[in-house]
Amino acid sequence: MGVRAPLFVWTDLSEKDLQSVWKAGLETPDAAAVLQKAGGDTGNETDLQKAIEMDLYKQTLRHGQDLSFTDKQLSALFSIVKAVHSEAIHKRLTIDRSFDCFKQVLLRHSVHRPPYSLGLFTLPQAQAITQWLLGSYFMHYKLYQYAFTNRVSCTVTSYNPGDVVELAPQLPSLQEAATEEQHQLSVAEQQKQVCYALKADSVCCTPAISYLSHITLLTGQGQLSSMISTIP
Repeated sequence: MGVRAPLFVWTDLSEKDLQSVWKAGLETPDAAAVLQKAGGDTGNETDLQKAIEMDLYKQTLRHGQDLSFTDKQLSALFSIVKAVHSEAIHKRLTIDRSFDCFKQVLLRHSVHRPPYSLGLFTLPQAQAITQWLLGSYFMHYKLYQYAFTNRVSCTVTSYNPGDVVELAPQLPSLQEAATEEQHQLSVAEQQKQVCYALKADSVCCTPAISYLSHITLLTGQGQLSSMISTIP
């Protein structure tokens, strides 16, 4: 057994809510507060999106009044429009899929087969609702989709490929290269310089090592302070 689709009977707008709207006047702030509460404020909508939804809800009730709907029918029509709009926005439906959704919801409220459907609207009334939504909401469907699409900012930076790709080092020209004989002479000269440096270090380091050993010995004998006092 499948899951029954919901029936919108006093779902969002109660009889008391509608009486408050008619008493205050559809264009008054008090009526707007009732409709905003019935529409469900998610807290994520911008002021422009809230104003667009409020205009849609007012148009819905105004059109229902023009068709001489009862308060029960007005409440159902309000919930139908709200459900179709919410489904279209949150699921990003195409206009064809959204219209199919609307027809299914309206059919559930136009054929009396409890508990699956309810004959709340007559056939002429269902046709009048369909013609009205086709000439209003679905005629401006892309505008509604655009207005309720979240904006995403993207920063794009372009780079020159030469700035990010590592380039091979430039090699000197072969005309500037040394010959084999010149290279051998250069290597021999470097080896001589290394040998001279090692001999010089051995000569210079030997007295230093002896001196450090002498200081270490004096430190052990407690004579270091006397050496420091003789330094000018």
